[in-house]
Amino acid sequence: MGRFEVVREIGQGGMATVYEAVDPNLGRHVALKLVRADKRDDSYEQERLIREAKAIADIEHPNVITVYEVGRCAEGVFIAMEYVRGPTLRTWMRATPRPWGEVTRMLLKIGQGLAAAHSRGITHGDFKPANVIIGADERPRVLDFGLAHGGGAKASRHCASGNSASNHMKIDVEQSITQTTSLDADESETLLFAGTPAYMAPEQHKGENPDQRSDQFSFATVMWEALYRQRPFLGRNPFVVSQAIIDDRQTPPPASRVPQWLHRIVDQGIANKPADRHHSIPSMLAAIVFASRVMHGY
Repeated sequence: MGRFEVVREIGQGGMATVYEAVDPNLGRHVALKLVRADKRDDSYEQERLIREAKAIADIEHPNVITVYEVGRCAEGVFIAMEYVRGPTLRTWMRATPRPWGEVTRMLLKIGQGLAAAHSRGITHGDFKPANVIIGADERPRVLDFGLAHGGGAKASRHCASGNSASNHMKIDVEQSITQTTSLDADESETLLFAGTPAYMAPEQHKGENPDQRSDQFSFATVMWEALYRQRPFLGRNPFVVSQAIIDDRQTPPPASRVPQWLHRIVDQGIANKPADRHHSIPSMLAAIVFASRVMHGY
């Protein structure tokens, strides 16, 4: 692909395919992201990839993936990014039960990456465990800013409007999750909405544009899941999950060693009304760090 020498396909999502490749000019491995072959004639998807590259390139932070280059080749628009060999946060969470302290330390780093994006006026819009990769150095990087936009951006063409998610979802039954109850459930993205239902804030399910408070809801949902190995809003399919989020029908967490102070902080992050959440992700992270030092001395 252009000057890049493809080593292998890493994975494929709804929009793009990612390859491990070698840049012969610099002699380094890169993650090469291209719009999927069946979408290369779609100008919107091409523009979306360019928007992602610009969003990430504007963020300089150790917990955000690094973009080296964006350009065009015969196969279409591409992003050349830092290649990280390691599991996604989803895999890391599933691998083994982890003490709440270890989970918290990892999520604090990830939250700092999101906070760095917010400081540049960028909303991720689709934060979930699959969009974090953890390197061999245990340093997580937030990636996949394909839905990112600034506060004044127009709604994605995939966003619907209205008050009932069940009126606006379009789900491929073969790909939908059949039981969104645990870490073993898959993430469904086959929606009229742009996003992943289990991690979307109530306002996103209603068709509104995501903002930094929506990212906070997604982040807190991921942290809840990592701590309890169960999501806070459950259902047998994405329709039910969506309605549970809209109606604030939260499932109590299982018995665990997670301290109550941490539960309260994370729980505030998934408040139904954006105004009831933390002022910002940095505020949420600061609350966790402060309480941890007061209660446990670290």
